[in-house]
Amino acid sequence: FENVIIDEAGHASEPELLTAIVSVLEPKKGRLVLAGDARQLGPLVQAKESRALEVSMLERLCLPPAPYTETPYSVRADGTFEPSKVCMLTKNYRSHACIIEIPSKLFYFDRLECCADPMRTNIFKGWEELPNPSFPVVFDGVMGEELREANSPSWFNPDEILRVSSWITKILDRKNTGLTAKDIAICTPYHKQKLKMMKHLEAKKISGVTVGSTELLQGQEFSVVILSTVRSDTAHLKFDARHRLGFMANPKRFNVAVTRAMSLLIIVGNPHILSHDVHWRSLIDYCRLNDSYTGCD
Repeated sequence: FENVIIDEAGHASEPELLTAIVSVLEPKKGRLVLAGDARQLGPLVQAKESRALEVSMLERLCLPPAPYTETPYSVRADGTFEPSKVCMLTKNYRSHACIIEIPSKLFYFDRLECCADPMRTNIFKGWEELPNPSFPVVFDGVMGEELREANSPSWFNPDEILRVSSWITKILDRKNTGLTAKDIAICTPYHKQKLKMMKHLEAKKISGVTVGSTELLQGQEFSVVILSTVRSDTAHLKFDARHRLGFMANPKRFNVAVTRAMSLLIIVGNPHILSHDVHWRSLIDYCRLNDSYTGCD
């Protein structure tokens, strides 16, 4: 083929892309288009020896991390690209402007434009349950206890489960929103927290809420997204970073998690732990600045 377009190119490893390119692209006059987001979750690589493959071709060309060198496709110092080679899509048709402000500044050179339908994004405008009724991003500080069961290496946080459940009940009890449980997603990085959360919702006879990891939610969107970060002890942060677990020290996982919501984003977590990460600290400060922080001091 003379023209080959590869969608979600940021999610594929370079060998996977090269296999497709070599197989179908006309070698002399073919044109290749890579479409995707290099700032979101990339290729999933299990083997430690192959960790370099976590950098997709799209990321290597446009946003080359060390030790890769710049290319003709690389971002410039002012956050722009060579227009004949790279087109950056900046119009966001999903989320409320307050939801995308921090991701825009941290990952997209402060260039994202809110173009979503206000009828969809302003559902919670004026809701008295929000710390700031005009600001649909909430950080709810919970100094809970992270636990493990003897038969499982995964973690859960009962205090966060109760707080998340409380938010869901308030949302579903609100009148005239047109929302159901299917419009709500709970994002948590630990499998045991997911299982405990699902069991808790089942006991409360709440069905239809999507509960899963960031990897599961990538590519999806929901009116309401509630994040449960689980971690409440600094002792395990290095372990998480080394094994690519949790929300800490993982900018791509953070970016995906906070950009799934259309109308309301709620983060339930321990601010004293999350503040060790520069991205989470930016989000916590953002909520405090806009009177949208609640919970523990």
